[in-house]
Amino acid sequence: MANYACFCTGCNTFQFAPWGARKCPACGGRLIQSRVEQWGFESMPQEQKYTTFMPLVKEDTPEYRLLLAGTESHEKVRNLQQKMYEAERIKEQARVNAFAEMTVAFESSIEGAKIVKSCGPVFAETIVTIPRTVSFDSESGKKKLTDALADARNNALEKLKEAAFELNCNAIISLDFDYLTLDWEKSTAIDATVHIKEDYVICVSAKATAVSLEKI
Repeated sequence: MANYACFCTGCNTFQFAPWGARKCPACGGRLIQSRVEQWGFESMPQEQKYTTFMPLVKEDTPEYRLLLAGTESHEKVRNLQQKMYEAERIKEQARVNAFAEMTVAFESSIEGAKIVKSCGPVFAETIVTIPRTVSFDSESGKKKLTDALADARNNALEKLKEAAFELNCNAIISLDFDYLTLDWEKSTAIDATVHIKEDYVICVSAKATAVSLEKI
């Protein structure tokens, strides 16, 4: 079980405890718990360790002043927090740009580019439901079905891109989609012999190969 970084307001030290812990294992004092796991917290600069807990407590409280004391000044806290927010913003923008520029292909090769690294297969699944009351004989019913399929397919594709991005790849090739429709029913609680038809469930699975490309 992972341990998370905590700040004890009793002994004024950092502690590590399982998620949900409220009492300090050293002194029994109240813990302020962050969502940062121990391994990530230990690699932080000392002042950033304090600022990690600043948003978790109200300003002008004893807990806030304890944390502030470890960062020397209120202005320094604000500067450090601003740097943290800016770093997160830059990271998220880089992710958005990478997704927008990522090459997606059904083929196993890309004209004008060569594969310099292959990270292997990536997979994604998503599910949508269609109410049984929808009539597929009508144009509106057909549109609901095609829209649901498109949403599921796009969702699966985004998951593939996310997986490729995490592997530091800029393309997914050999893309393939599979579809599975579940037409299921359940028994009523009153009479097990009576079966009620549930909504249609459409499963869309996608697979591809994550690679890094270079233009030639």
